[in-house]
Amino acid sequence: MAVYTYKPHFYKKSTKEIEILDENHKRIGSIQRYYKNKWMRVVDHFIDEYEVNLKAFHVDGHSLITVEDVTPLTKMIGGEWKIKCVDGGNNRISDKTKIKTHIRYELQYREKWYLFTKDIGNRTMRVQGESNMLHAEITYDKMLPPMTITVKNHSEEVDVWTIACVYYLYSLRA
Repeated sequence: MAVYTYKPHFYKKSTKEIEILDENHKRIGSIQRYYKNKWMRVVDHFIDEYEVNLKAFHVDGHSLITVEDVTPLTKMIGGEWKIKCVDGGNNRISDKTKIKTHIRYELQYREKWYLFTKDIGNRTMRVQGESNMLHAEITYDKMLPPMTITVKNHSEEVDVWTIACVYYLYSLRA
């Protein structure tokens, strides 16, 4: 089991990189929010979290994953994001949450489906595969900043950058 941590920014609209650290506190990469253009940044200040796009980087600075919002106009129903990987894979994240107290995100990743679930009052988000096997757990230490997010990756089927992007996406929209 691999354990990774990162500290998100207090300001949700920040576009600075967030470092992802391993168990030995060595930097393995980063995630970053970005806007497609200045107009989207302005709209996002008036309509909260109108469009959320993310990038994940390897420690050497090469972009690994790009998460693009494909449904900015239908946020009331739920969101959907396209994940572009360096290896050419096109994956998808869908927000299947019906009640805000029971968060549900579906991830289609390398021809498999994964479910990210979190319930109110529970500090742990779980990542389960199609056979209900637990692949990862994401927890936070405290509600007040500076918050530390811990990712325990039980199986390496889903990489830490993808897991961190999905959780960061959830935390930006929460």
